[in-house]
Amino acid sequence: MSFPHEPRVRYGGFRRSVLHGLDSVAKILEKPPALARVTYDASDGYFYTALRFQGTVLPMVVLRIEFFLLMCLHFATLLMYRGGLLENARGSGVLGLEWHDIQVINAVMTFFLVFYNNQAFVRYCFLYNKAMKLLTVVSDTNIVWCLHLPLPQLDHFRLASRFLMLSVTLFFYENVVGLTDAGWREMMAHQLVTAEEREFLERFKARNRSSIVAQWSVAVSDSGLKLAGAKHNVMKMIEANVHACRGLQQDIAVTRALPMPFQYFHLLKAMILANLVFLAYRMGLTDSVWAPFVYFSAAAVLMGMMELTPHLSNPFGAGPMDFPIGKWLADAMEENAMMMETTLPGITDKFARAVEKEKAVPKQPQAPPRRYPHWEEPIGGKTSSCLDREATDGLESEFTPLLDEDHLASRRRVLLI
Repeated sequence: MSFPHEPRVRYGGFRRSVLHGLDSVAKILEKPPALARVTYDASDGYFYTALRFQGTVLPMVVLRIEFFLLMCLHFATLLMYRGGLLENARGSGVLGLEWHDIQVINAVMTFFLVFYNNQAFVRYCFLYNKAMKLLTVVSDTNIVWCLHLPLPQLDHFRLASRFLMLSVTLFFYENVVGLTDAGWREMMAHQLVTAEEREFLERFKARNRSSIVAQWSVAVSDSGLKLAGAKHNVMKMIEANVHACRGLQQDIAVTRALPMPFQYFHLLKAMILANLVFLAYRMGLTDSVWAPFVYFSAAAVLMGMMELTPHLSNPFGAGPMDFPIGKWLADAMEENAMMMETTLPGITDKFARAVEKEKAVPKQPQAPPRRYPHWEEPIGGKTSSCLDREATDGLESEFTPLLDEDHLASRRRVLLI
């Protein structure tokens, strides 16, 4: 992997870790998923999309023992009914079960399931926005460092940037795979953390390590900015970004720690199971050959929705519906290294030549300014809602091309009323 621009100085360990370790960083945070992450085209046909099996929730549904037991119950009822063992099961008999008998539980289950899945998707979008904003804040902080830390303080920039990126990486480690000895060794191999820093951080709980490293980044930034003689408000900007970074991490952690209450989850699964049992029995009391196919579809959809929802509620993992955290971190480190190790064209002469060339570029003719009627633009410092007779007198000279005398007179009478 190479960068499109030449480095402005000999790059340090952080850039070497980025150049040689992007793929490894992605592999650390992404265990091989049971199902590959699926990309799809929304313009695909209905049959092509509906009949797909790989990359869907169907493999997870058909591998559940409950699905096979329910299908066995349905086929057993179907065979017993057609064999004459359940002749009196239709109607109001002892074993009879009509459709209106299961409508109540079906309606309640539908409400609970729709509400549960909607909340899960809202939570999924919330976590996605927070995770992307977290990486954006890191890039914004690097831009501030680029603008206000000169070349003599470039090492401070590198160190502060590495600490901030390490803080985000440690946070995602805690939420994805858990930080093990193998993870520490991998980060040390790519110079994202040193042995001394690891030894120090291991004294603290895992949930506190990212905050400690973020504090290191602020301390290094303060030292570098003081040596560079930067303005005081620059440090305030960096502190605000680091605080925002920590706040986003807290939002993600708190949201993940608040699952749906078990009592709600228990009621929902109980209603789905009861509904599927009753449907298995009722759909078996028919002579139609389509009953097994209809019941298979109903069971696959209901159980598939319940399989999908936990992945939406907690998308930090290695499943096909989880966020590609490793790729996001690798892209963020590459972007930060490019900002840190490249020289802007024209910076040597403070963009003097670039400004002169810009002056030589012929300017486009400007369009004449738009003239607004009196109900759109304030006149004499007053809006149209508070126009008095003095303000309306000036309309004749200013808006003569737009309004005739009769219209001005009628407007004046209305405003005076």
